[in-house]
Amino acid sequence: MLELNKVYVNNKNGLPYRTLQFVKNCTNAQEGQQMITYVRADIDESQLYVRDFDEFSRKFTKLQT
Repeated sequence: MLELNKVYVNNKNGLPYRTLQFVKNCTNAQEGQQMITYVRADIDESQLYVRDFDEFSRKFTKLQT
């Protein structure tokens, strides 16, 4: 299960990202699709990213602290 304000590592590029919030995509056929917003955890956090919840779960691994 994804947790907010935790660091996850992108399985492809190895970069760390911090999860911010859960949101819903409410456009067209994607009505109600669960999404997650996140930022790079190791540099300037002004660049916001959004990804489908299920896709994020598959492509990122929680950093064990």
